[in-house]
Amino acid sequence: MSSNIQFEVTAPGKIILFGEHSVVYGKPAIACAIDQHTTLTFTESYCNNQDLNTIPCRIILPLINYSGMLTIHLDAKPTFSPTTYFQETLNKLNKNEPFLNELDTLSGNEKKTLTVLHFIFGGIITCYMKQLKNVSFTIGITSVLKLGAGTGSSASYCVSLVAACLAYIKFKINSNVEIQFDPLLDDFHSQSGDNLLIIEPFTDNIAFSDGEKCLINRWALLAENFIHTKASGLDNTICTYGTMVQYTKLNSHKLLEAPELKILLIYSGVERSTGNVVQSVRTKYNDDKYQPIFDAIFNAIGQIVNAAVNAIDQMAQNPLQVLQQISVLQTLMDMNQGLLMSLGVSHETLDAIVAILKKFDLHAKLTGAGMGGYAICLVPPNIHKSKIETCMQELKIYGFESNICTIGCPGVRIQTK
Repeated sequence: MSSNIQFEVTAPGKIILFGEHSVVYGKPAIACAIDQHTTLTFTESYCNNQDLNTIPCRIILPLINYSGMLTIHLDAKPTFSPTTYFQETLNKLNKNEPFLNELDTLSGNEKKTLTVLHFIFGGIITCYMKQLKNVSFTIGITSVLKLGAGTGSSASYCVSLVAACLAYIKFKINSNVEIQFDPLLDDFHSQSGDNLLIIEPFTDNIAFSDGEKCLINRWALLAENFIHTKASGLDNTICTYGTMVQYTKLNSHKLLEAPELKILLIYSGVERSTGNVVQSVRTKYNDDKYQPIFDAIFNAIGQIVNAAVNAIDQMAQNPLQVLQQISVLQTLMDMNQGLLMSLGVSHETLDAIVAILKKFDLHAKLTGAGMGGYAICLVPPNIHKSKIETCMQELKIYGFESNICTIGCPGVRIQTK
């Protein structure tokens, strides 16, 4: 087999800067891309495979300790619909019905992870290329993002898969191709202008257009629903576009312009289920005795988010105000953490992290669902390096892993190998 197309895709993780939990109840939140990535390496090779409707794939996934072969099946029906394909696959997965020989003997986590991969590659190639002959793929995926810790590991995985599949198409085509755009439409084959996108072959500029990023985001959201049943769309949006996003559940996402900032990302060492934590808050909220109090807390968190957006906007408009506005954000972090504690979603390890950082005049809060996972702390650009190092050493003494990350970094990217 001789090598043909080779490239690498990276997709960032994410953190919630402000607005956890209240966002579930219609309030705004701010999320940021972080420079902790999922990396996908892709190699196409020629092979003697005459079946136009299958693609043999070698899959290497250290994050779930999996290495093996997976046959990607393409759907030859002209009426193929991504949403129907998604629902049929999800039903088989939920009912544990056999549908792919290579997956039927795997555990739940392995099976779900590889089902997402098969869904994306099988669905996108079926939609936009129809058939392939005499090719095989080798796909390797690594990530520094901890699974289930609130840093967008699943969305980063889904975005990297979709981006890799779209990149392969862009390397493969010789001229512009007009495709159906939105996989979430019930009438996927609509020929209206709103559902058409021009895919251009890669030239000297190896990058995705705005329209292609939107396509990546839509497919990634569909794939995220395998993992989270009903994903909000926030995580995949951040992992696709990067930077910062102001998000409200019922409205579109607004990209925020902001300078790249540093945070200290501290792992509590406590694993938790996001769904269980969200449900625990919901249970209290549904109690008539507490609902007015929770509404007041959610409203207050919403006001904190609005104040944070204003501070971030001020930084973008006037770089000389960065230190002043970081001070504002630090105060808002203290307030947000206090309100999250009142919701009952902090944890003794998170409280300990906040206390340690306070000794160094630093301000921290939990990020994500809480009850474990990560805490974050803004790192002012004028702080002395030795102070941060000493702080990180003390965190380590208490058993807390920490590292410095950049937030507001770019989204999904591709480079040739």
